[in-house]
Amino acid sequence: MQFSDFKTPEDLKDYLDKPFHHIRQSVFHYTNLNALVQIFNGKKLKASTFEKTNDILEEDFLIEEVKQKKFMCFMKTRIDNYGMWAMYGGLKKENDENPKLEDFCVKIEFPVDMLKKFIENHNLKANLIAYTDLHSERKGKIYFCGTVTNSQNINLDKELLSGYVKDVIWKNEEELRIWFNNDFEEIDDEFLSSLKIIPNPLYTVEDYKKILRQNNVSEELINKMNFEKNKYYNTYRPK
Repeated sequence: MQFSDFKTPEDLKDYLDKPFHHIRQSVFHYTNLNALVQIFNGKKLKASTFEKTNDILEEDFLIEEVKQKKFMCFMKTRIDNYGMWAMYGGLKKENDENPKLEDFCVKIEFPVDMLKKFIENHNLKANLIAYTDLHSERKGKIYFCGTVTNSQNINLDKELLSGYVKDVIWKNEEELRIWFNNDFEEIDDEFLSSLKIIPNPLYTVEDYKKILRQNNVSEELINKMNFEKNKYYNTYRPK
């Protein structure tokens, strides 16, 4: 079945519950250098909660059971997203002699094969997110999921689709959501070595390594991080 053929909320949920049918090689997670250090130091991925998300509209659509759940978000699209860079550290040059790790964003590339093993080993669940208008008379009329669109009028079933639908203003995220059982889920050295770390487009790999050293991050830990040059480096002019 094609996304455009969906006519019921059950059709939509079934599609979203099979995320790796629609993702090829990698997904991406934007965060800051401090969180990156915690991932490598602790060999754990940290879950988020809905009270910490930036989407207040989704909160209104959640049932109580889902509001209590923990999760981690990823993006399907490989293309750099300046909006995400701005939200997770800012797109500006920092000239501070004592830079804070929280002020510098990274994009982490996660291979799908490793994520699938991670989900299986920890008995987790994952789904894609669909996007629709959640706050006007057009509510639930059109759904988006990546490059596919549904123009049928699917009933916006809150009980069924809670945790599966966000407002259309966020559709550029093309989100994959993994539901955690705990606040942290452990990962191993093989998982860590598979990750690619991409700096903010205003900085080089060496810039980021210098910032890590200025914050007393050990060379041993830095050497475990597989940094890769941002291909959009020096293509953005900060205001």
